[in-house]
Amino acid sequence: MVRSISLNIYADEQMGLKYDDHEFLAIGILLIPEAKHDKIINDLLNLRCLNEKNTHGWYWNYEDCPAKDICKPMYHKYNNVEIHYKKIKNHDSRFKIAKRWLRYVKSETIPFSILYINLTNLSAERFGQELWHQNVYNRFFRTNLKFALRTFFFNGSYDKIVVNAIFHDMSEGLKKHSYFEIKNPKKVEKELNGNLLGGKHVIMPDKVTFIESDHKKSDSKKESQLVQLTDLLLGVVTQNIFYTARNNNAKKELAMIIRPVIVDFFENPYRGFYYKRNISFFPKYPIQDAEFMFQDLEGSIRIETRKNLFYRDISLKMPSVREKGQLSLESWFDKA
Repeated sequence: MVRSISLNIYADEQMGLKYDDHEFLAIGILLIPEAKHDKIINDLLNLRCLNEKNTHGWYWNYEDCPAKDICKPMYHKYNNVEIHYKKIKNHDSRFKIAKRWLRYVKSETIPFSILYINLTNLSAERFGQELWHQNVYNRFFRTNLKFALRTFFFNGSYDKIVVNAIFHDMSEGLKKHSYFEIKNPKKVEKELNGNLLGGKHVIMPDKVTFIESDHKKSDSKKESQLVQLTDLLLGVVTQNIFYTARNNNAKKELAMIIRPVIVDFFENPYRGFYYKRNISFFPKYPIQDAEFMFQDLEGSIRIETRKNLFYRDISLKMPSVREKGQLSLESWFDKA
C-alpha cells in the first residue's frame, strides 16, 4: 500500500543579516499537510480575536460578528492587520496576535525549515552585479525544500509526496527571474526523484505562486495568513540568532516564545527532524570556487553533497530575556 501525503508550501526570505563579520541570506518555508490546512488557517484567524469572552471565533467585519454585545468596530479594525514581523513594535494588536500565533506553532508542531546562506563564505559578490541575489536564492530555495521533503516525510513515513502549491511572498525580483517561478518546482521533482529509492517519488506543482502577504491586498486571504506566519517565524528565529532588533522589547518577548524550540533543535537536531523542524547554515567554510556553483543553474552542484559544509554549531546572539524584560546573561546562550 502506497503511503502518500499532500502538502502546501509557504515561503519567505530575509536579507542583510549580519553575524560577526559574515553576511547571511535566510530562506524560510512552512510545509502544511493538506489534511490540516483548513484547520490551521481557521485557528490562526480565530486567534486574531483578542476578546477572551468571545466563543464565536474571528469575523472579518464587525457587522457579521455574532458577539457584538462584547465587541466594538475598532477591535476588528485593529486586529484585521497584517502580521508582518518588521512592523511589530511596542505591545499593539499586531504583537498580541503574533504572540498567540507563535504559541500555536509550538503546540501544533507545524513543520518548518530555515536555511541561512553564509554569503561571505559563498563569495556571492563573485557572481556579478546583476541577479546574484536571485541566483543564490533560486538555487538554495531548492536545497532547503528538497532537504525538508526528504527528511520530514520520506524518512520512513511516506512513499509519495504531492505538493499541491508553493506560495511565496510577492517579490518582483524573483518573479522576473527566468528560472525561479516556472522551472524551479519541476527541477526539485526531477532532482528528488532521481535520488529516491524503493518506489518513493514526489509530484511538484507547475510553478511558484506569488501572493501578497497582506490579506487586505491579496486575492487569497486565507493563504496569506500562512505567508504571514512564515514571515513571523523566520523573524523570531532570526532575532534569536542574529539579534536583529536590540531595542525592541516586543520582538525580544516574541523571540523568547520560540527560543526553547531553537535551543532544543541545536542540542538534538534529530529530535527536531522527528518533529519536522530544521534550522541550518551553509557553507561553514569559504568556497573559493563558488562561481562554479552558479555557472549553470540547471546543472548539478557538486559542492552541495559535501555535508560537512552544512552546520548548526552557532551561538544565539540575543541574550535570554526575563519576564520583566531584564536581560539574563546565561553564558551558554552567549558563547559568541
